[in-house]
Amino acid sequence: MIRLPQSLVRLLTLSALLFAGPAVAQGVPDGFDVHGRILDAGGLPVDGVTPVSFALYADAEGEGAIWMEAVDLDLADGYYTHVLGAVNALDPELFDGAALYLGVTVDGTDEMRPRFRIGAVPYAWRAAVAGDVRGDINPNSVSIGGEMVIDADGAWVGDPTGMQGAVGPQGDVGPAGPAGPPGDAGDAGADGVAGPVGPAGPDGAQGPAGPDGAQGPAGADGAQGQRGQRGAQGAAGPAGADGAQGPTGDDGARGPVGADGAQGPVGADGAQGQRGLRGLQGAVGPAGADGAQGPVGADGAQGPAGQRGQRGLQGVAGPAGPQGPAAPGSQLIDGNGVVLGSVLGLDSGFSQGATFVTATGHTVTVQWDGRVAGGQIYYSGGNCTGTAWLNAGYVGAPAIYGKRVVFSRAFNSLMVPANVNANTGAAASEGFNAATIDNPNCGQGGANGGWRIRRAGAAEVGLPGYPIATPITVR
Repeated sequence: MIRLPQSLVRLLTLSALLFAGPAVAQGVPDGFDVHGRILDAGGLPVDGVTPVSFALYADAEGEGAIWMEAVDLDLADGYYTHVLGAVNALDPELFDGAALYLGVTVDGTDEMRPRFRIGAVPYAWRAAVAGDVRGDINPNSVSIGGEMVIDADGAWVGDPTGMQGAVGPQGDVGPAGPAGPPGDAGDAGADGVAGPVGPAGPDGAQGPAGPDGAQGPAGADGAQGQRGQRGAQGAAGPAGADGAQGPTGDDGARGPVGADGAQGPVGADGAQGQRGLRGLQGAVGPAGADGAQGPVGADGAQGPAGQRGQRGLQGVAGPAGPQGPAAPGSQLIDGNGVVLGSVLGLDSGFSQGATFVTATGHTVTVQWDGRVAGGQIYYSGGNCTGTAWLNAGYVGAPAIYGKRVVFSRAFNSLMVPANVNANTGAAASEGFNAATIDNPNCGQGGANGGWRIRRAGAAEVGLPGYPIATPITVR
């Protein structure tokens, strides 16, 4: 965090007064000089190339700059000199006699306050006729902001910080010096909070079946086993198709009917024939339905942080874009001043709290004591364990928003829908036969319908922590 001491306010204003004037004697200038010194939070000067933005405003506190430019200043022991208008030309019509204020922003931090009121010298840039003034001026003394800086004897009695002579004409650019050795790598920063787990992507298309492998040689026939007992006769097969009718022969003489002979013994089975060739493989059948999703496993331990790479060269700062519109609706603030999200409703249902949407898109209903009310939840196992379903009250309930947040008393954890459709963002209800139900207590379960849910940490649903710090306020 970079800050400017109060003494620098006087240095900036004084520098503009001292160094913008001489340029008027040579003609209307293209801008005016500002000088200053930048210190860090510990009061030490900042060195090296640093992004700095300058902006002009019509009043000391209002928004909406009427002119601005961004530059990379090469600081030496914290000191810098810059000509306003060198990057983005100043319009002389801006200096029409009305008060103007200069705002300074260092390295993307908040603009420093208070803003510096522009003195009379830049307005003289618009009045080029001032360059024709002749003769001497004879003030008794000179004061700035109620403090004397030049006494009646002509001696300087003001703050000596930053005294410089007038800026001379810019010389020719010298050849670039050799690049300095790279600096030591800085200490690794603290690990950021893990982002929420994204939704599962859709299943990929099934690839084509590979070609059949070559058929191996047939193995030798094994020894024939003993003959088993004769089984019961099977049902008669269907009658075969009739063959073509032959020519009718002459009727022979009918002989006498002989007596039925005794049934002969069953003959032995013949040797088994050789094994036929393997038939072609049939077409692949349709894919079966996906099985039920197993329970979510416990999070693994976080691995050690990798070594921090060297810092790359800083790119040239682009022009500042227009300020975006303010977010609609009220904001919910926790007891530490952290913005929790945008308020959707207050005192909804039995919760007597606020419903809001977090930065990750999750909807949360929080009570004023910083806790989410416990939901009525069914569990697949005894004593409220196993797979959890948020009670819908009946089978066939419609889908719910896939980022709705509830609280499980049995798990002592925030919960979110587990079977979210990646395309619609909604979670469908399921029919189930549960063992136990929680809230008001862990009692007997049964057949019902609801939405399958899983555990979720505070960071995944966009909260700084849980329970939420109180008091909770709306603004």
